[in-house]
Amino acid sequence: MARLGDRVMLARAELVAEASDGRLTLPVLRSDPPILLRPTGDTVHLVGGSAGPLGGDRLRLDVTVRRDACLRLRSAAASVVLPGPTASSLHLAITIEPGGHLDWRPEPAVSVAGGSHEQVVDVKLHGDATMDWTETVVLGRSGEPSGDWSSLMRVVRNGAVAIHQQLRVGPGHLGSDGPAVMDGRRVSAARLIVGPSTRPDCVSVSDTGAWTRVGLANDIEQTQVVSDSVADIAAFLDIGCTQAT
Repeated sequence: MARLGDRVMLARAELVAEASDGRLTLPVLRSDPPILLRPTGDTVHLVGGSAGPLGGDRLRLDVTVRRDACLRLRSAAASVVLPGPTASSLHLAITIEPGGHLDWRPEPAVSVAGGSHEQVVDVKLHGDATMDWTETVVLGRSGEPSGDWSSLMRVVRNGAVAIHQQLRVGPGHLGSDGPAVMDGRRVSAARLIVGPSTRPDCVSVSDTGAWTRVGLANDIEQTQVVSDSVADIAAFLDIGCTQAT
């Protein structure tokens, strides 16, 4: 249960998805404000139970996709990372069993001026489990500077590390606005697909942003995008870019 103390909120929510006679069932669906889980068919929406996360909040969501289940996770709206006494944090602990699939695509997170947020994503894949994971962060509200954002993602498949990467952006992370990271853009997105994919490697640079898609293994594909437009990023993640030469 969430509790409030010293101006911070502690919360831990949990979701377990199973396949039953060709249908998705949720034997465990435990919300903990501000993390509210709302099922609609084969999709579960994350609904914010309060503003934030607010600086100092410590949030955690555990998700288990059991054998042969297919779960889509979305959010009802963008989240806004607000300032507070210390950084806020979100820990996502994901387990996907053989034959299971997770499609994760929430609305963007907005890092506002003065805020600081640390997100850790731990994914454990077993057997032939697959996933499609998208994360988007917007640096600052329109016409305003951004806060600091840190996102660490670890994917372990059958005991071996498949992905271990970190994104750190914002005024507190020197160099993150340079050409090697954000290149002066306001929006960053990443999409990781673990599973069969026939899309070719590609790279594209324009006045509005830069995009790249790379196959990291036979069945692992990663897309990285920076732009000034959330709409442009969404279109690229679904459609793609010019094939690399």
